[in-house]
Order: sequence, then structure tokens, then C-alpha cells
Amino acid sequence: MSVLISVVIPTRTRAETLGATLRSAVEQDFGDYEIIVCDNNSEDNTREVIESLGSNKIRYFNTGKRLSMCDNWEFALSHAEGEYIIFIGDDDAIIPGALNKLQTFIQKNPAPAYKWPVRNIYTYPNRWPKGICYLFVTQCPSP
Repeated sequence: MSVLISVVIPTRTRAETLGATLRSAVEQDFGDYEIIVCDNNSEDNTREVIESLGSNKIRYFNTGKRLSMCDNWEFALSHAEGEYIIFIGDDDAIIPGALNKLQTFIQKNPAPAYKWPVRNIYTYPNRWPKGICYLFVTQCPSP
């Protein structure tokens, strides 16, 4: 399956926040994407949260053993099939319509990677970061 965008969500024992993150990704008004959830051998109901959404957009992978955070991210990336990759935290969300806007931006401004400042980011629970955060989208090299 080749898609334009892979939304990659590494997670470990964060079922209480993962559901909202996944709902924000599944509810996008855009079709050419996949959601990769890489479960770093969670000991909670992470898998059940994913299955409860019943979305064919979500591809679930379990590492089978506890990995370092970096290794879990690499494991997750190895399963992404999108031309562009976005990593988000298991306690983050995607603004409605964001992937559709990203596709339009990619078509009008072809580049191997994108970065832009994001202001007023909500973080769980009810915290706002200081300053500006950056969102990066990177194109995967062809195999």
C-alpha cells in the first residue's frame, strides 16, 4: 500500500491518551494516508483502544519486547509506507483538516522536507508550551 502521508505514533503504556490521538487522526477529511501505531510492548489496554476504533487506516505493530525510545521510533518508521512521514506523540492530536491542507501545500510547494512554526499547541492535560514549537514533515527516499 503506497500512500502520500504516514502518521506515525510510537507509544508505550499510554492507552489513556492514545484514544484521543487516534480519533484526531482517523477523523481527517483526507484519504491518502495511513496511521502507524508502534506499541512498545505496553502493559495496559493499548491494543484494545486501537481495535475499538475499527479503522482500516490504522496499522498496529507491537515490538514484542521493550525497546529504547529511539529503537521504538526506528521500528515504527520501518513500517511506514508513506511518501511523507509525520511523527506525533501518543498524547498529541491532529487539527481537523490538517492532512488535506498539507497535501495542498505539498502539491504547490514540492520539497523533500517541510518545517513550519506552530503556535498555540495544546498538550495533555491542559498545558500550553512556552515559545514556538516546530512541526517537521519529511519525504522518504525511494527504495
